[in-house]
Amino acid sequence: MLHPHVHCIVPNGGITTEGKWQFPKKGKDNFLYPVDAMKALYKGYFMDHLKSMFQAKLLTIPKGYLEKHGGFKKWKNMLYRKDWVVFIKKPFSQSKHVIDYLGRYSHRVAITNRRIKNIDHGKVTVEYKDYKQGAIKKEMKINATEFIRRFCLHILPSRYRKIRTFGFLSNASKAKSIPIARKALRVKHDHLLTKAQRKEKAIENLFGNVNINQCPCCKKGIMQMKIAITRNRPPPKYILEKIKNQKINKKRK
Repeated sequence: MLHPHVHCIVPNGGITTEGKWQFPKKGKDNFLYPVDAMKALYKGYFMDHLKSMFQAKLLTIPKGYLEKHGGFKKWKNMLYRKDWVVFIKKPFSQSKHVIDYLGRYSHRVAITNRRIKNIDHGKVTVEYKDYKQGAIKKEMKINATEFIRRFCLHILPSRYRKIRTFGFLSNASKAKSIPIARKALRVKHDHLLTKAQRKEKAIENLFGNVNINQCPCCKKGIMQMKIAITRNRPPPKYILEKIKNQKINKKRK
């Protein structure tokens, strides 16, 4: 069930040392490289590093595994003969599609609530797509412990960064390189919103043109900020004491 993988988005071009945008010298501006060539190149690159790690004794191989395949050399040759698959999507036509793609994989949990159909007597019924039968939707019932185990496979290791950027998009150079790329590609640069403006815009998109500071009960009063609790610290002591006293009074009643 372990399925480690990486999603990569590769720009079709880059910035030269002269500070100009350069498309690939061969092909069209919406073409980067042939898929068949990429498959062969990736296999060679991967296998070369696998061999280096084996020689440096950095691989943990199950006991008797290589002997079963006739030794490391025969096993390596068997892997070379396989037809490796490299899945490459077509170029995105708009920047909005890039954002939607990233959002699906970087800002969601392992499984959405709508796919969990039932929880009963230690069994969890989940919905999935059977891609062997045309991606039709089916339901599967598994033990709760197995469901938790599969869910935990999607939890990133400690100090692991979910999104990494390189080249002209890296944090060290993007402040200078992105304006150059926009100018060269003749892309209009919208004014960047502040954090508060982005919040108001998101609420407006969800609920329409509403006053988020207006009291939702009386529809007249204006709510005011009393205290803000940051993500990395607990609530103030007086709030904890207030909650504690409320619980005590509730028990007495």
